[in-house]
Amino acid sequence: MGKPLAIRVASDDCAVTSAGEVYYPHEGEWIELFPGVSPAFIREIDRFRRMAVDLDAAEGEADEADRSIEATSAGLVNLCTALAAQIVAWNWTDNRNRELPQPADAPEVLMALDSQEVLYLVTAVRGDNLATRKNGSRPLATTSSATGSAPTVAKRSAGGRSRTKQS
Repeated sequence: MGKPLAIRVASDDCAVTSAGEVYYPHEGEWIELFPGVSPAFIREIDRFRRMAVDLDAAEGEADEADRSIEATSAGLVNLCTALAAQIVAWNWTDNRNRELPQPADAPEVLMALDSQEVLYLVTAVRGDNLATRKNGSRPLATTSSATGSAPTVAKRSAGGRSRTKQS
């Protein structure tokens, strides 16, 4: 049967709010993901969630700022590294419309993204991406969740050539 196909997900619905305005910086762009999540990704999501406990523990301490930065930085680096491993390819561009490096080759590229973009990628890897909704509509700016359905395009490399499968 071979290896599982990577799933291509349109990024048109990646919303970023800045100065009270909602932007869609990745319209016409896509990401390809391995289906399912790795144990490393699950571990880092869990660690990231528990980071709030560390931040609460540092509250009121003399070194609160240092401990908060340390906990947040380490958690973000580990999460972005695990997230990058789940992304097969993408054609994302930055705010100046320059092509971004492939995350698997340069996981630090995820650290340069807006936090809302990183959250979007996390939800996409988990399979909760809004771009896969049946009606294909863009989410409302005030909507924070929705359910996803099966992805629309899968792609797999075979002998140096790629094969695209419509689902």
